[in-house]
Amino acid sequence: MHTYIAMLAKGSREQAQTDSERDRSLEGLLVHRSLRTSVFNESVLIGQIESLRPVIERFAPTLGTIIAAAPLLGILGTVTGIIQSFDLLGEAASVSDPTIVAGGIAEALYTTAFGLSIALVTLFPHVYFKSRADRALGRLETLAGALLDSQHSSE
Repeated sequence: MHTYIAMLAKGSREQAQTDSERDRSLEGLLVHRSLRTSVFNESVLIGQIESLRPVIERFAPTLGTIIAAAPLLGILGTVTGIIQSFDLLGEAASVSDPTIVAGGIAEALYTTAFGLSIALVTLFPHVYFKSRADRALGRLETLAGALLDSQHSSE
């Protein structure tokens, strides 16, 4: 990215355009799309950055869904385990053996722990990819500013 900013600062828009044609990075795509158009402004650049957002944030929806759904599935298991225990208690006139209800209680605790574990394990990659996406968007915004500056200086 810094090479594009340096090229644009020196007024080497043609060199930046040539280099960006082979560059498949996000920065290369932004420079190529921007310099390919005859007229661009801040709105156009924001639109181009937003068109790259799905590529940048491609893991966020899946990880976010897992983080939200896993504890809910754990709670669902908790509820079914408690229901199972109460069903067993309701069927027996008097429960003298506690192991009869232990299976339902164990199911309740295991599913809760499993759901929370999945959510926690997924949270760390989610935070990692989110911070990478934020940094990538920041770099693209910086590059967009350099592109605007080069546009104004060439006029």
